[in-house]
Amino acid sequence: MMERPGLYIRRHSRTAAAIAFGCKTMVVTHLAWFPDARMNGYVPVLTVAVGLCHALAGIVIGRRIIDTTSTQTSSQACVLGACTSLLAMAFLAPPFALWISLTNARPEGAFSNLFLSFLIGLFSFLAVGWALLLVSAGVGWALYRLTISRATK
Repeated sequence: MMERPGLYIRRHSRTAAAIAFGCKTMVVTHLAWFPDARMNGYVPVLTVAVGLCHALAGIVIGRRIIDTTSTQTSSQACVLGACTSLLAMAFLAPPFALWISLTNARPEGAFSNLFLSFLIGLFSFLAVGWALLLVSAGVGWALYRLTISRATK
């Protein structure tokens, strides 16, 4: 029964990682908002953007999680899953900072945009990023375990 998901993950490692990381992120982010805010204003756009950034990070790191020669233990897969979440935050912070500076704040220069990106990344992590990091570690573990169960049989 577990052979089919493991086989799919092995054959399409980047796609499987993108789907797994992107979907779990959109669910966690959606549930992190207050119920009244979940479908109002720019919240759905931000939820999708965070999911897409995690999917993109899953494409980048997904093959490494699945590769049993470079990732040899479940704990290494958990660390790679957590790194996927941190990479996604790095993907999200600059465009989000640009959007904020274009719509709200008027930065003084390039350093202001870099500092704003850093602050957005930091406060995003403090708001919900820590939960995404923990869940991403679990997704990395699950992808590895599904793959390793297929590889050992």
